[in-house]
Amino acid sequence: MADSSSSSPKGTDSILLYFNKAKRIAHQLAQASKPVDDDDLRMFILAGLPLEYGPFKASLSTRMESISSNDLLSLFD
Repeated sequence: MADSSSSSPKGTDSILLYFNKAKRIAHQLAQASKPVDDDDLRMFILAGLPLEYGPFKASLSTRMESISSNDLLSLFD
């Protein structure tokens, strides 16, 4: 999961597809006995977002409480 650039949402990839891909990779890693912490998954997802999401990423970084990767997706609705 370290290289987020290869899986960032581009072209016709929607945010939902991007999130599902990241969660699928995390699930596969967990099955291979390499679980991904939810904080790391959230950071991976945010790091792979295109530049136009910069203000959104900045606002999340100033939040006092942590947000789960599942709750993160709901913010895009």
